[in-house]
Amino acid sequence: MDKPRLGDYRIEGIVGVGRMGVVYLAIDRITGRAVALKVLREDVAADPVYRARFRREGELLAQLEHPHIIPIHGMGEVEGELYIASRLVSSTLRNLILAGPLSIDVAMKVLVSVASALDAAHAAGVVHRDVKPANVLLDPGPEVFLGDFGLARDNDGSQLTAPGQVLGTIDYMAPELLDGERVGAATDIYGLACLACETLTGTVPYVRETDAATMYAHIVEPPPSVSERRPELPRTLDAVLAAGMAKDPEDRPASAGTLVIDMLGALGRPAPACLAA
Repeated sequence: MDKPRLGDYRIEGIVGVGRMGVVYLAIDRITGRAVALKVLREDVAADPVYRARFRREGELLAQLEHPHIIPIHGMGEVEGELYIASRLVSSTLRNLILAGPLSIDVAMKVLVSVASALDAAHAAGVVHRDVKPANVLLDPGPEVFLGDFGLARDNDGSQLTAPGQVLGTIDYMAPELLDGERVGAATDIYGLACLACETLTGTVPYVRETDAATMYAHIVEPPPSVSERRPELPRTLDAVLAAGMAKDPEDRPASAGTLVIDMLGALGRPAPACLAA
């Protein structure tokens, strides 16, 4: 988008480019507030499936009011261009992991926040389907927000994925996503366990040379040992994350909060009030 503005928003620069949208730093000319302005990419803007998926992301975010779900300030369409304006944040968990090892305290604070956000989404009948470090948004503190609900499904949502089409990020994909089976809250719990592995160790669960090998590992191979990758972590944590990454969704913890509470227990830390087992 070459225009210096979109509706009431003045475009200042590009923040990032994602699967469906380009995110701009923009200024709301009415309020003066800086926002992250996500605009549907031009190369997919003519596709009605992508347009429907983009609109639904805004609708889902609008209904999911939660301290750890990225808040939106507005959404709409200007001259055929769809946009979602949301809170502008300074970084992502992905950037934090790349900057160096996280302390266990910081890692668990992030995971508690993400689990709380996922439980709220699940309570509203929404499955995120793309839990990964790049979708965990951070401000100093860190203040933690789960974002990018572009692949989310709600109970009443129409089918926006073609048969056999795999959507998500392979390093964090539950086996049922790869097999094309029905997804649910347990799918996000698997993604959260994968996220926890990387947040605590700096490495994705399965480091493989090809996407096919990574997919095979998620479907067949046992979960990794985080205590081997980071010896200060207790072995009891391995069993907790193995449960979160169980191949059968029914064998995973009942909620994202339960998974993180079990992690905190293995680490000898109390469960926070914001999580319910």
